[in-house]
Amino acid sequence: VELEEVGIKIEPGPASQGFVTNIEGVLERTRETLLMARNFKTQENDKESVKKIDEILSYIEEVKEGRKPLTVKIMDPFGNSALIGEKVKSRLLTKEEIKKLSTGPYVVYYPEEETE
Repeated sequence: VELEEVGIKIEPGPASQGFVTNIEGVLERTRETLLMARNFKTQENDKESVKKIDEILSYIEEVKEGRKPLTVKIMDPFGNSALIGEKVKSRLLTKEEIKKLSTGPYVVYYPEEETE
């Protein structure tokens, strides 16, 4: 998942699990993670990072209030994800795009690339 205007990419980790949500749910999960990161950066006295996190949190709130735009990209090589809505654009990923993605504990298999 990529939140383009705020420069956030959410990639699966080795223990990641799928979930069902809407855009507001993605924004809330992102907000919660940013608040944790903000707490760590505050403890480290990293004022620059705290300022950047605050800017992103503010932008997210404005998105929720309908005052700012947000482009959400879901790049799912397994095809298990979907965005539903009037403004949604969809396309297949290229092999090059898929190879660059983190897929968590799963592997994308291309049988045509096997060597004999």
